[in-house]
Amino acid sequence: MTSALFEAQIWNRSIHHGHLVRWDMQANIVGNPDFGSLHVTLDPGEEIWAESGAMSRMSGHMRVKPKVLGSLPGALLRRMVAGESVMVGRYQGEQTGDFVSFSPGLPGTVMQHTLNGPNDRFFMTAGAFLACTPGIKLKLKFGGLRSFFSSEGVVMLVARGAGTVWYNGYGACVEKQLDGVQPLVVDTGHVVAWEPTLDYKIKGSGGLKATLFSGEGLTMHFHGAGKIVVQTRTPPGLASWLPFRM
Repeated sequence: MTSALFEAQIWNRSIHHGHLVRWDMQANIVGNPDFGSLHVTLDPGEEIWAESGAMSRMSGHMRVKPKVLGSLPGALLRRMVAGESVMVGRYQGEQTGDFVSFSPGLPGTVMQHTLNGPNDRFFMTAGAFLACTPGIKLKLKFGGLRSFFSSEGVVMLVARGAGTVWYNGYGACVEKQLDGVQPLVVDTGHVVAWEPTLDYKIKGSGGLKATLFSGEGLTMHFHGAGKIVVQTRTPPGLASWLPFRM
């Protein structure tokens, strides 16, 4: 098994409850690309927010509280439409060297993206969010009528604010930098995340009727200059493969 270690010193500034917050937590991504996980070391008072159920282990002195990420109506909508948790876990260090580790539900790659201000955004598909530093807000965005009726619909999470977001893909994650000249077409099931400098359209292989009733052929057409992250595997692909192996 191939294992990769990504280590970063997170120096960050964000507005949290009206106050300027600065922290320098140690964040390590281990196990990529097969079984990625996030390991964070916190000093007293430092904290990280993570998807409910993602915690795999932590030090005994860690303080844990539930938190609604964004507004309660928005969190409930994310739960109903995107399958995201209403509450996230708020993990706060109590002693020097306190740690917590997070693992995605599906095996694959953990990635990191830094947001630099209240107007900075980052797009993720539903289910990709793993954790974030304080100061990040998540908002739901729909992919339109084609997406709603397709078997691989596109429901997006928009991260905004100042801080760091960690997200995950199923299988290996491949980063593609678009140069503004050559567009890129990706099956919706393989899209993980992308930068807001990219424009996109959601299209089907046929007309609207074929898209609505076949549930196949839905793609995202990206153009512009910026980064997109795609995953090499999809959960529906695994689900269709398993019955023939049981």
